[in-house]
Amino acid sequence: MNRSLRPPKKIEVGTGNFKVRIILLIICLIAAAVFLGRGLHQLLNRPSGWQQVESTTKEVNCSADFTLNYYFGDAGLSVSAEYRQIAALYTEACEEGYRYFHREGELNDLLPGETVTVSEPLYEALRTVQDAGDRSLYLAPVYTEYDRIFLCETEAEAVLYDPARDEEIAAYIRKTAAFCNDPAMIDLKLLDGCAVRIEIADEYLAYAEENGIEEFLDFGWMKNAFIADHMAEKLIENGFTRGYIASYDGFTRNLDESGTRYSQNVFVRNGNLVDMPAVMEYQGPMSIVSLRDYPMGDLDRWHYFSFSDGRVVSVYLDPEGMNRFACHELLAFSEAKSCAEVLMEAKSVWMAETLDEARLSGTDGIGFVWAEDGTPICSSESVTLTAP
Repeated sequence: MNRSLRPPKKIEVGTGNFKVRIILLIICLIAAAVFLGRGLHQLLNRPSGWQQVESTTKEVNCSADFTLNYYFGDAGLSVSAEYRQIAALYTEACEEGYRYFHREGELNDLLPGETVTVSEPLYEALRTVQDAGDRSLYLAPVYTEYDRIFLCETEAEAVLYDPARDEEIAAYIRKTAAFCNDPAMIDLKLLDGCAVRIEIADEYLAYAEENGIEEFLDFGWMKNAFIADHMAEKLIENGFTRGYIASYDGFTRNLDESGTRYSQNVFVRNGNLVDMPAVMEYQGPMSIVSLRDYPMGDLDRWHYFSFSDGRVVSVYLDPEGMNRFACHELLAFSEAKSCAEVLMEAKSVWMAETLDEARLSGTDGIGFVWAEDGTPICSSESVTLTAP
């Protein structure tokens, strides 16, 4: 039996619904144009005054660690043009800061016995550390051991990597640190033309292979001091000085020569409580280094681990790879020296059995703020301590 197919039905689209859709589309386009116009207006007509500058890069960078605040409107050009120039410089500096000073950057290219040409900022940073007689740079494998603690989510995990709880781990850290501190075992040679060569003895190389050590150089917790200096110099070289750069972990470069007064919070730990009994007021360019043996913010989880018994393990390591501090906190500052130069002096004062007050008052060009019985004391008359 043959069956013929039924002819398809013709369906007429309602013109009423079509008109509604067109009207809604027009409304959406108008709204989008309005929002776009407002965004462009805000972008092209930025107000003068203080603004936070944002990095616009999508490359690997260090902007998450830093804040750049800048006063716009005094440069003789439009605020929007000034912002674009500063944002471009800051973005570039954030990319370079990661490439120059993080362990995954140029430091990773330095292989035992090979002469490598590095960037000038990295070369000068290595020279600063070397001139200070500081060998923290070589503690890379020890920093790796402490990183295991900071990556832990629970105390039960952290205990497994804590050298204070495990003598085998403590012994390994002491032995590794001994290699790191011996120039006969590892040393960095600074040659002409920004060329460097890392020399490592066969004994250390054998020990490294036996223990899975692959990284020999690392600025570690000090890196943001060098990055802050690099950012600051990049802005200064281009004539932008009405602002300041600060990292979450205590390194500040203020570039402002306008006479504006600034303040730096002064914290004091009393037992398990942290107070802010004073602020340090100052004027003019300043490099500030704030060191403390306790955490204060979420990002500090990468530098500290707090145990339930009140003990805190931190990434701030003395030459033996252990936490050792002369006081809970130390604030160091200088009008003429860089953050890195201030840090080289401050860390040797802080990482000691006792506080050497002779050094606190007698260090050329560097002032200190520390606490005695909960009361802040300042060694310099160039700044003022006031109530907050």
